[in-house]
Amino acid sequence: MAGSATTYRPASRKRGGPRPHVTPRSRDPGPAGARSAAQLRSGRGRAAQLQTDATMLSRLLKEHQAKQNERKELQEKRRREAITAATCLTEALVDHLNVGVAQAYVNQRKLDHEVKTLQIQAAQFAKQTGQWIGMVENFNQALKEIGDVENWARSIELDMRTIATALEYVYKGQLQSASS
Repeated sequence: MAGSATTYRPASRKRGGPRPHVTPRSRDPGPAGARSAAQLRSGRGRAAQLQTDATMLSRLLKEHQAKQNERKELQEKRRREAITAATCLTEALVDHLNVGVAQAYVNQRKLDHEVKTLQIQAAQFAKQTGQWIGMVENFNQALKEIGDVENWARSIELDMRTIATALEYVYKGQLQSASS
């Protein structure tokens, strides 16, 4: 190639190893007035080569951009799939947890209902117990009164016996004094 030189870059060379790498490097043409006529004549071929290189570079750039766009689309698709999968996983986990929470809520409602029922029944039992206590107290009072009446009746019976005995003695004493 005109206007370019090759630079030798040595690489470690072993038997069967890689060959030394040679890279083309452009030369500095120097000051603008230092160009030779041969270089000016070869400028037309060089312009054609530059145009071909530009076309090739443009095509490579378009291919690179197309591949980059494909990668971006693939990456975006994978990102959407990952978001969808994460959303599904999150919903599944939340649903799994919600089952336990829902069961706990149902159990809590049942317990609350049972507590209310128990409170109502306890209040009714307390009222009924109060009534029973009142009835027992009335019964005890009646028994006391019966005991008092019985005691009174015994007392009267004893008094009547004493009076009857006294009357018998008086009557027998009168009979005996009349007969004598």
